[in-house]
Amino acid sequence: WAVHTGSNVLFTSGSPASAGLEAMAEDGNAAPLAAELAANSNVSSSGVFNTPNGAAGPGPLMPGSSYTFTVDAVPGDMLSFGTMFVQSNDLFYAPSGNGIALFNGSLGVSGDVTSQIMLWDAGTEANERPGVGVNQAPRQSGPNTGDDEGGNVRLEDDAYDYPSPVLRVTITPRS
Repeated sequence: WAVHTGSNVLFTSGSPASAGLEAMAEDGNAAPLAAELAANSNVSSSGVFNTPNGAAGPGPLMPGSSYTFTVDAVPGDMLSFGTMFVQSNDLFYAPSGNGIALFNGSLGVSGDVTSQIMLWDAGTEANERPGVGVNQAPRQSGPNTGDDEGGNVRLEDDAYDYPSPVLRVTITPRS
C-alpha cells in the first residue's frame, strides 16, 4: 500500500509492470513492490499488509478473513494498494492508477470503497483458467514460472470467468 500524491505510483495502465508489481501479481511476494514504493518521491508512507486479523503470522486471505492497516494522510493524499488474485497467473486487485481519494475536501473519506477496486492483469504471464492452471502460484513448480505474456498492465480482459465479489474495502477515519 502507499499513501501518495500524483498518480500511477503502483502501475500505469497500458505500460509494462514493474518487477515489484510482477512479483506481487504472479507470486504474492510484496517485498519488491514495497521497496519500489518506499523509494518513490510521491509516496509519503507505504507498507505491506500480509497478516490476516487474528493470525499469528503472514498468510493468504481466506474467505471471511480480513487484513487491516492504518495510514496517516492529509487532504490531497491518495491511497493505492495491490493484492494478488491467488488463483490466477498474474491478476491483482487495485484501484485505478490514480488511487482512492482519502479526503473529500477537508473531511476524511469514510465507508465502503469496494466499487473503486478493479481486477487488473499485470500482462507478465499468460493467463490460464483460474484455479486450475499449472503455472499459478498454488500449483507452480517455483516463483516466476509460466509463459511470458509480454504485455502491459490492463483491466482483466481474457475469456475466463472470475468470481465476484471477492473482497470488500472499507476506509474508517481515526478521530
